[in-house]
Amino acid sequence: MSFPDLRLLIGTFLVSGFLIGCGEEQDVAAKEQVSVEMLEQCGEQEFLVIAEKVSAGDGQGHGPDIGSDEWQSVIEFKLGIRGQADVPARDDVQWCQFILKKL
Repeated sequence: MSFPDLRLLIGTFLVSGFLIGCGEEQDVAAKEQVSVEMLEQCGEQEFLVIAEKVSAGDGQGHGPDIGSDEWQSVIEFKLGIRGQADVPARDDVQWCQFILKKL
């Protein structure tokens, strides 16, 4: 392989890596957008109402942070609905409303 061919190959590799990296940034941005929408529909007030009615702690003041994925998983477990097909995804804006209806 000649030197110009090698430079072209390396350049192509670098551009491909850059484009893949840009795609990952878009995925992160999309997840952040979901988080913003989630907070609008499923915010601190709704989380606190759920937390009042369903304890996710161990009774000694330990437990997952309210609103975290782990906390949501515990809430689903305590309600006996974890893994059921009709439960919205935890990052879905409908999750809180679904849980509040179950309470």
